Amino acid sequence: MHQPVLLKEVISHLNLKEGDIVLDATVGGGGHAAEILKRIGPDGRLLGLDADESAIRRTEDKLKNLSGSVSLIKGNFRDLDMLLSKTGIKSLDAALFDVGISSYQLEDASRGFSMKYNARLDMRMNTSLDLTAYDIVNNFKESQLSDIIKTY
Repeated sequence: MHQPVLLKEVISHLNLKEGDIVLDATVGGGGHAAEILKRIGPDGRLLGLDADESAIRRTEDKLKNLSGSVSLIKGNFRDLDMLLSKTGIKSLDAALFDVGISSYQLEDASRGFSMKYNARLDMRMNTSLDLTAYDIVNNFKESQLSDIIKTY
C-alpha cells in the first residue's frame, strides 16, 4: 500500500489555511492531495498535476468523497505556466513537488521500472509517449547514450 512521503512534515511546512489555492505538482497516489484538501476546506482550490494517467485516476478515486474544488490535470510540471493559465489560476498560496517514482510504478511490472520483475524495460512516466527505455537502450548510438548519462 502506498504511503505519502513525510505527510505530517510536508503538510506542516506548507502552512495551509482555509481558502488557499494549492498546487500538488506530482499528485501520485493522492495522499498529500487528500490531506491538503482537508486543510484548505470547501473554499480552497487544489490543482493536482501528474504525467501519469493512472495517478490521476487513483487521485480522482481517493478525493471523490472530499469537499472542495479540485482540478486534476494530466501534464508535466515543466509546462506549469501553460497549465496554470488554462485553469485561470493567477497565483498560488502553496505548492508541493514530490518528484520521483512512486511505489505504484515500481510494483506494476508492466511499467518496467523495477528489476524485481522479468518485464520489458519501459520506464515512461507518461505511458502515452512512444519512446521507451527499451528503445533507447537498444537503438540509440553509444555516443547518444553517453550524452544522456552525462547530461542527466
